[in-house]
Amino acid sequence: MKFPKTFRELMEVGGPEEMARTAAAAVMRSERELWLGWLESMEPFADLQSESARQMYIHNLRRKLRLGVAPDIKRAQTRERVRRFRERQRAAS
Repeated sequence: MKFPKTFRELMEVGGPEEMARTAAAAVMRSERELWLGWLESMEPFADLQSESARQMYIHNLRRKLRLGVAPDIKRAQTRERVRRFRERQRAAS
């Protein structure tokens, strides 16, 4: 967002509070992107509690950034659903 040079321009952008909200949102997004990249690049933890916390942070950051589920996680979920479906089919036969 460009800095307003006149009072009229300041009013058109919503005033100083709106400019502050816009700047804060941009900073939050860049900080979330930074941490998401860092967390996703880490090796998984052997400790189940730490790994669970790391996955929760990744999930929440992706949700707040509106990125959706990571493709590898989506594939794993689909494979699991298909496995359960086939298991039910075999049990019904």
